[in-house]
Amino acid sequence: MGLAEDFPTRYEPKNVEPKWQKFWAEKKLYQFNESEGAKNPSKIYSIDTPPPTVSGKLHIGHVFSYTHTEITSRFKRMKGFNVYYPFGYDDNGLPTELLTEKDHGVRAHQVERSEFRRLCRETGSKYSQLFRDLWIKLGFSCDFDSAYSTISATSQKISQWSFVDLYKKGKVERRKEPALWCTKLQTSFSQAEIEVEYIAGQFVHIPFTIDGLPPLQIATTRPELLPACVSVFVHPDDERFKPYWGKMVKVPFFGHEVPVLKDDKAQMDKGTGAVMCCTFGDTTDIHWWRQHKLPLREAINKFGKMTEICGPLTGLKIEEARQKMIELLTEQNLVLKVIPIKAEDRPVNTYERSGAPVEYIVQPQWFIKVCDIKDELIEFGRKVKWYPEFMRARYESWVQNLSWDWAISRQRAFGVPIPAWVSEDGQHIHVADFSQLPVDPLESKPSLPCPQGEWRGEADVLDTWATSSVTPLINARWTLDNERKSFLPMSMRPQAHDIIRTWAFYTILKSYYHFDEVPWTHAVISGHVKKPEAKVDGQQLAGQQFVKKTKISKSKDGETYAPDKILERQCADAIRLWSAGASLGVDILFDENGMAEAQKFLNKLWNASRFALMQMEGFTPNPKIQTVNPEDHWMRARIKEVHHVVEKSVEDYELHRAKVELDKLFWITFCDNYIEFVKCRVQSGTDAQKQSAFQTLYDSLLMILKMYAPYAPHITEEIYQIAFKRFENIDSMHQLRLSDPAALTPQETQGLKQGEALVELIGAVRTFKSKRSIGFKIPAEEIHFSCDAETLKLLQDGLIIAQNFASAPSVKNVDSKALPADAQESPGKTISVWIQYNEENLKKKSG
Repeated sequence: MGLAEDFPTRYEPKNVEPKWQKFWAEKKLYQFNESEGAKNPSKIYSIDTPPPTVSGKLHIGHVFSYTHTEITSRFKRMKGFNVYYPFGYDDNGLPTELLTEKDHGVRAHQVERSEFRRLCRETGSKYSQLFRDLWIKLGFSCDFDSAYSTISATSQKISQWSFVDLYKKGKVERRKEPALWCTKLQTSFSQAEIEVEYIAGQFVHIPFTIDGLPPLQIATTRPELLPACVSVFVHPDDERFKPYWGKMVKVPFFGHEVPVLKDDKAQMDKGTGAVMCCTFGDTTDIHWWRQHKLPLREAINKFGKMTEICGPLTGLKIEEARQKMIELLTEQNLVLKVIPIKAEDRPVNTYERSGAPVEYIVQPQWFIKVCDIKDELIEFGRKVKWYPEFMRARYESWVQNLSWDWAISRQRAFGVPIPAWVSEDGQHIHVADFSQLPVDPLESKPSLPCPQGEWRGEADVLDTWATSSVTPLINARWTLDNERKSFLPMSMRPQAHDIIRTWAFYTILKSYYHFDEVPWTHAVISGHVKKPEAKVDGQQLAGQQFVKKTKISKSKDGETYAPDKILERQCADAIRLWSAGASLGVDILFDENGMAEAQKFLNKLWNASRFALMQMEGFTPNPKIQTVNPEDHWMRARIKEVHHVVEKSVEDYELHRAKVELDKLFWITFCDNYIEFVKCRVQSGTDAQKQSAFQTLYDSLLMILKMYAPYAPHITEEIYQIAFKRFENIDSMHQLRLSDPAALTPQETQGLKQGEALVELIGAVRTFKSKRSIGFKIPAEEIHFSCDAETLKLLQDGLIIAQNFASAPSVKNVDSKALPADAQESPGKTISVWIQYNEENLKKKSG
């Protein structure tokens, strides 16, 4: 094959990887074939790729989950699919605003809205390019010509179309009611954006007085909400409070009277069993307010300060007001006792983007109806095939526990405008026509006259998830007059498990409302990369300490786990191989040592390929060459066995399982055994035996490289270009096809048995030498072995290999009784071996 000059002795990934990245881009190797897709839609494999949020630099957790999708896309291409693998950037909404404020040192309210939007677009473009550059350096086979931005005119048009369509169908409403509110960032948000933090606090016990009865003791963690108290609730089965049922009690310090009501949601074993209902401290308060038609007393404004009904607390921030209220109550002897609450016993709902505790503020918001169709959404979600299957339970659990409709309006400057106008009195709404989209209602007016005063353009923008939830339509460049049905439903939605409650749920919801059709056939859920914390709990199990593991954060850990920094130390293929080392849906710990081990594998792949191919100097591969030796049939059988496992694993998106079997094939079958088996034949076999060995080496190595190619595209491309392209006549390794796994031939079935028996014998020989520290090149006088008759028959054609492996002139089968007591058993305990050495040879070596 003439490889001695062409195959470098060392693999240099820092030089190789950029070379092939440039080659793939110039060849447009991964561009979706539009015309072929129109002719043959059944062979399209389309991926609803997660558009990373433009909120800063990516971290290794993004690389981990995106790599799984990337590997899958390469396997699908090699299976003959026309892969549509687009890429997007989620560059609208609050995350991009916060990043823009940080990068430009300006707050949104300090400049004109149009200027701030311009800065946001500039920031989004900058970071989007950084994301793209990183994906290219990692060898991602995205079709970057199909890249989209969620703030682009096309995305805005599709997102606004979704809003208008749902409004016309009666699924969108504008309501003035309590909504989840972040006082820090001044915006509403959805239930799916709540995170639970554990924060220490205290139960303050306060007496609510009533004429003729002892004071009713209330325990609260939020005494600052006393001015917003509208009732007291007790459980209907709690006999302690029977005398108080239906009576009016006086709120301490503020003096207004509120009724004592019964409701099952009051917990008898929490606090004192009697709980005040304030508008609003939590979702239970909202439930009671609606259910019992209670009055509204707003104690907190949208800026997180106390309102004028709060007397001496007016104008204070919430935490300040809480401490002030305790001081005022204490001065009037209205604090009966204070009980501390440990952090682990006090879960507090916070907004995931700011960390601020959730408040509930009443103001007009836009909602998509959700809670009245929960059963339908659960059934609809079952039409999607989830990988792994248990992740569907997370989706269903989320839907079952929904208590809020989806609030889709955000009080921000940068985002997709809500295409609607509202009359001055708030009683009339006009939404844009489809033909007007995309539209900014702040810059245009409807032609329809307003029934009450003037139309006011809606200043709120859409929740960024309201746009991300239509990514299948954005990917398909969907329009009313050109639906590109071949893309819908898409083949695969890859995403992490933490956003099942947001991205997966919202996309399924939108698809149900718009088309009554699933958005994709497969939902593939990856895990997270966790960082081990230094702090250890001190508990032990099986001799190991528990170590707290937390998700890597882009904002907190960006530099520490920055992929570009890791790429300076590890090559792209090593990072990819490490990323493929976890089962689907499972979190893993960050481990750069694992990447270093992957780098060692790459060196082994390089060296083994170089060694195998250089044995074939002068050989021209020809598929018509006949396979004659049992070990060649064994090697071909093992290739087919592993190919079957890889195919099934990739179909199930279990890339880790496929890689484990592939690693065994390469390390054990090919390197440890087959290459050793054919060494002697290369030197002294007949021409037919040599040709059989050469062709099997060629075919086996090429097939191994094919199956590794999606995991490690750079090194496999380099080896292919050096050794195989001249014979395969195809431009790139990644244009080769992986045909369906073939069944074993009768000769391969028999060869499989013979090969495994030979591996057993060689394994015993290796162990014998290793235990006695005998070098493999020290010649032996004779090998004696014993086994049953069936195994002996299988070994007949392979004894010459064992003989050469031990440098022995002969191999003799003997009765087991004739072997010394310390004869070496094979790994499978089917063969026993004793090797006779000349003592002089051993002494010389020892000396």
